[in-house]
Amino acid sequence: MVVVTLVDTTLLVDLMRADAGAVRWLDAHEAKGWPRFVSAVSVMEVHRGMSAARRPLQQAGLTRNVFRGMAVLPVDTTVATLAGQIDGALRRAGTPIQPEDCLIAATAEVHDLSVTTRNVRDFEKIQGLQVQTY
Repeated sequence: MVVVTLVDTTLLVDLMRADAGAVRWLDAHEAKGWPRFVSAVSVMEVHRGMSAARRPLQQAGLTRNVFRGMAVLPVDTTVATLAGQIDGALRRAGTPIQPEDCLIAATAEVHDLSVTTRNVRDFEKIQGLQVQTY
C-alpha cells in the first residue's frame, strides 16, 4: 500500500528540530519511495518562522533541507473556495481553527491526500479529512 500524504507545518518544524518521531516518519517514507506533498501555505509558515528567528541565516539551511523531495501544491481558486467553506462551517459550529489550517486541509481534500500532522485535534474537526500523525 502506497501512502500519499500532505505534510503539515508541524511535521516540517519537527523535522527542522530533528524530532525523533518526525525523522522516523521521513526515513520510512523515503525508504519506500512514497511521494510527499506540502502546501504552499506551509512553505509560507516555515519561512515566516525562520524570518522571525533570532538567527535567521542559521535557520535558512534547515529550511532548504526540510522541503527536499516534497512537491509543493499551490493555493488556487478551488483550494481557496473550499478553505472558505471549511472555515465558515467550523465558525458556524463554534469550533474554528486557524485559516492557514483550513487552506492546508482544503489543499489535501482537493488533491485527495491525507494530512500528516502533530495538530490532530484541529484537523479532526474537518469532516471527511483523513488525518494521520507520527
